Amino acid sequence: MSLWKKIVKHEIRLKTYRYRKNRALFMVVIYAIFLYWGFYLGPSTFDIIISNIAQDIPSEYVSISVKFIEYFFTSFFLIILIYPLYNLYRKAEIGHSEMLLASPIKPGDIFLGEFLGKLIFYFLLILGFGPVIISLLNQIQTLNFFQYIVIYLSLFMLLAFSFLIGLILANLLENKMTKSTVAKDLGKTFLLLLSIIVIALFYMLRFFFDIILSNPVYRMWLMLYPSFWYSNVILFGIDPSLNLFNALSNYVFVIANISLGIIIPFLILYLSYKKADTFYTLEGYTENEVFINKKEGRFYKLIRKITPQKWRGLITTQFKQFLRKKENLFKIIYIGALISVIGVIIIFSLENPTLAGYDILNLKLLVVIIVSWVGGLLFGVLMGLHIFIDSKQIVFQYKSTPRGVKALVYSYIYEVFYLILILNILLTFIFTLLFHLEIIYSLIFFITFMVYCFVIQLQAIGVQCFNPLFEERGKHAYLISYFVILLQVVSFFLALIIFIPFAPETMNNSLGLMYILLINLAITSGFSFLIILLGLRKIQKLE
Repeated sequence: MSLWKKIVKHEIRLKTYRYRKNRALFMVVIYAIFLYWGFYLGPSTFDIIISNIAQDIPSEYVSISVKFIEYFFTSFFLIILIYPLYNLYRKAEIGHSEMLLASPIKPGDIFLGEFLGKLIFYFLLILGFGPVIISLLNQIQTLNFFQYIVIYLSLFMLLAFSFLIGLILANLLENKMTKSTVAKDLGKTFLLLLSIIVIALFYMLRFFFDIILSNPVYRMWLMLYPSFWYSNVILFGIDPSLNLFNALSNYVFVIANISLGIIIPFLILYLSYKKADTFYTLEGYTENEVFINKKEGRFYKLIRKITPQKWRGLITTQFKQFLRKKENLFKIIYIGALISVIGVIIIFSLENPTLAGYDILNLKLLVVIIVSWVGGLLFGVLMGLHIFIDSKQIVFQYKSTPRGVKALVYSYIYEVFYLILILNILLTFIFTLLFHLEIIYSLIFFITFMVYCFVIQLQAIGVQCFNPLFEERGKHAYLISYFVILLQVVSFFLALIIFIPFAPETMNNSLGLMYILLINLAITSGFSFLIILLGLRKIQKLE
């Protein structure tokens, strides 16, 4: 067996270690559930909502949907590309991933094995959100099974290609950072600068996308951007007149896009496998910084002032430990950028002169509620990866104090609340300017985003209390994110079951969706408080 195949198996074993006795059955069940969702339940669910919207704006629905898909693919490519760079900080904090170094092995085998091992699980992500794309296109033309396959393969190839480029850049940067302290400092600066550049790119696309698409010269240059290879193939499969370059021969157009979308990624994958020793390091690097006790800055003084005296010391300590890890700072920037992009995608797709008379007040409110919901979920999922209980020793230390281990959990909840508050203020300011929101809508966004983020983060904290991973098992924190996402799916379907039987047929569609999301918020809040209570009971019994 090739060594890279052993690495793939090793990656799968690591991610399914909790189910090692029934690993094959677990993988079959998980894929069966996601395939059922991706090919039947998901499209059917979203068809109920999107079909009503399509009926209300029949003349503009096609152009809006096409614009949404093109912009979504463009943004998705950048988001996935930057993710391995964000994850580089985590490798710095917990050390390099486990490797099979007992036998001679080339860097190319490890690189290829880790890449393919992760793609097996990333395909579940495609099956998770793919039904939204399918439902959008299903209103233009009823899709068949073959078109479903084309859409999912296009999305998967886009994700794989973007992730491959991001992985190469991350490993190249890591390789440079192992050479010297200067290179490491430059690497950190580059990561922060890159995140700012990506945010700027999203907002540039927001304002210049229509100009680019309307100019034939600029449109030709878009052929160099990988996301359009895949979005063009999907749109061509629905209706050849929907592609960006319909002046070209349709057959030449689709063959060129398919060729680029397949040959370029596989060529880069082959070259990266053969030349991995030039950018991939087996050593990895670990941050070993000396922290000097110096006078507290203004930020910590502010935290002390706004915090009740009983919790000042604990919360300040929590913040210091949190901000010492560069991964966390980059994570906050990444989350803010991601939520901003999602808001831009939504408003960019719906912002159309012909929609001015389409219940615009409800439309603005709908955008605010959706962005709050999705943003809260993203914050909970990504911040849930932070392991705030480092070791059993810390738990026992808090147990021996008068306030007990609850003090550790409550102080972290306080810290999360402050982080959400800071991020919320920035996002509210950005969206108010971007969406031209009135004060009432800005206030609604501020409140709903705050509540969504907080209750979903409570779920992640409760899960960590119920089953602490500690720092040495931090690489398995993604299981917390999976659990949080599962709870959101369950609460959303419960909201549908509660709302649909009592909804009047004459109700406005956007208003109905808002009611569903608010019911979902109430249900997920109930889950959150239940999980945090059970988690606190469990961690107090830890021995």
